[in-house]
Amino acid sequence: GGTTVNFTDGRLWIGMMAAAARVGDLRRHLSCALHSAPLSTTLPEGEGDVRLDAEAAELSGDEFAALLRSIGFDAADFGDSVGFELFPTRVSIVEVAGDEMVLRTWSPGRTVIERRLR
Repeated sequence: GGTTVNFTDGRLWIGMMAAAARVGDLRRHLSCALHSAPLSTTLPEGEGDVRLDAEAAELSGDEFAALLRSIGFDAADFGDSVGFELFPTRVSIVEVAGDEMVLRTWSPGRTVIERRLR
């Protein structure tokens, strides 16, 4: 099964089926990464490849149910689901700009670092 990613009231959180291997992985090691790659095999100009590294904290059943309700779902329909709040530790974006590849990286408390490669 997939992992659902949401932003609610400034909180980044994910939900997944309780039996998913990812749940056990996150319970053992709270670091994770979300990766959103473009569908094409090349990076057309203006379309980036994003990676978000984060620390996860498991949400209580009540917190998770409240977040599900806040986005219009009945928590009862997700009885065997688990939620985690994510706290970003680094965000990286790779984009194509003309004949260059541009890598931008941000971490909390730091400015954006940009590198350009030809």
